[in-house]
Amino acid sequence: MPTKNPEPQTESFPEQNADTTVAECRPNLNSTVPSASDNSFYYNCVNGQGWRQVCPPGTQFNPSLSLENSKSVICSKIPDGSELVHGEWSQWTSWSNCAAPCGNGVEGREPTCSSPPPANGGKNCRGKSLEERPCNNGPCAELAFMVSLKRTVNVNPGVMN
Repeated sequence: MPTKNPEPQTESFPEQNADTTVAECRPNLNSTVPSASDNSFYYNCVNGQGWRQVCPPGTQFNPSLSLENSKSVICSKIPDGSELVHGEWSQWTSWSNCAAPCGNGVEGREPTCSSPPPANGGKNCRGKSLEERPCNNGPCAELAFMVSLKRTVNVNPGVMN
């Protein structure tokens, strides 16, 4: 019995409508092309406009896709059979030192995309990769100096006034 290929999943992306021009869909291109950044999705391109399609879990865009062959599948199982592993954030690092030596500044902290890292075509971590908050290292020292605006003129040379 032939195995049935899973249907691609359409994912909604508010920043990309069906009428979005994407780099993968060159002007006047009418084809199905892989994403340049993530092999778990691809674009259906019509006259340079791209419709993003997402392959089901455990599959990726088929690099040997032949649009002339009606039996060709768009999304194929990952070659080694491994499941997609999408990246997840690690714990946040400690807060950095305040960026300002005195007065108001900013300090930050960040996680790494390592719990687990993306693998087998999985997606990179999503969401905030940097958190910042205001900080204050106390008042700055005031620099003081005096300038005399009084001009001393010696009217009688050799005689002290």
